[in-house]
Amino acid sequence: IIEDIYGMTVTFGVEVTLHTRHSIGIEGTWFRWRYENDDDVDHALYSQYERRMYLYFDYKFSVISIRGIDLYLNAYDKIGKYDSWYKEIDVARFSSTDFLKSTVAGKFNEWGTGIGARTLFGDSQFGIDCSANFRMIYGIDKHISN
Repeated sequence: IIEDIYGMTVTFGVEVTLHTRHSIGIEGTWFRWRYENDDDVDHALYSQYERRMYLYFDYKFSVISIRGIDLYLNAYDKIGKYDSWYKEIDVARFSSTDFLKSTVAGKFNEWGTGIGARTLFGDSQFGIDCSANFRMIYGIDKHISN
């Protein structure tokens, strides 16, 4: 149910364009998800939280520009860490709540390639950038149970 999924993100970044067809970018991102798990009558039982922080590096090669929209190929690398944990709301109906004490923390490295499109708003340096990527992700989990 969509009403039971919450998200928050903050991203800062910069992109430098070289010779109109090449660009290099770096971003720092923090985001958090919360999934609320309910019973059959929409009564909240517990929430699962996931938090990620990462640096994102990318290279883009603009293939063609049509009516102010640049179509590009990109390669990227994302390096960061993540955490996952649970918070009890009302679990009286569970016979065992040991899973609520488990947490996962780890580091990851994701790299990939893709295609995208971007455009700027008028003469400003702000715009929209969307891409579809293929990726490989490697991570090291550290499971902690209290």
